[in-house]
Parts: sequence; structure tokens; C-alpha cells
Amino acid sequence: AQGNPWIFREIKSEGKSPKPDLTEIKEVMMEHLNLMDHYKGRYAAVHEMRKHISWYTQGLPNSAAMRRRINTIETIEELESEIRNL
Repeated sequence: AQGNPWIFREIKSEGKSPKPDLTEIKEVMMEHLNLMDHYKGRYAAVHEMRKHISWYTQGLPNSAAMRRRINTIETIEELESEIRNL
């Protein structure tokens, strides 16, 4: 389920549920980032979300380049911008 929380929806629907589109993936990443910020603080949120965003973006076009960029990000604002520009 790492990077694919929709797998449970797919299992429950026996594969009949549509795959998430890019908009839904971005919304979940932003919500996840905001929750991490709320519960763990900005520093931990940024550093932990780097790996989560890598999981969320696996298989998406140009995701390898994005993963390289996010591994150098130090602020939530920069991370939010990368997610929005995906």
C-alpha cells in the first residue's frame, strides 16, 4: 500500500474501481503532507514525505526527474510546488 492507498478500493471492488488519476494522486499527496506537518512538524514532514512522494509517483511520466529534485528540497513550500507542478 506504500504509495498506492487506492489498492484497498481496487480489492474491495474486485478490480472494477477506476485507477486514480493524476489529480487524485496530487490531492492525496498534499493531504498527506499537511497531516505530516500537523503531527510531526515541518522538518520531519519534508524529510519523511520525500520517500512517500517517491512511492506515490512511481510509474508516472518524468517521475524519476521529480524524485531527484524532491530529494534536495528543504521546505514545505518547495514540496507543495513540486506536487502542484507534477
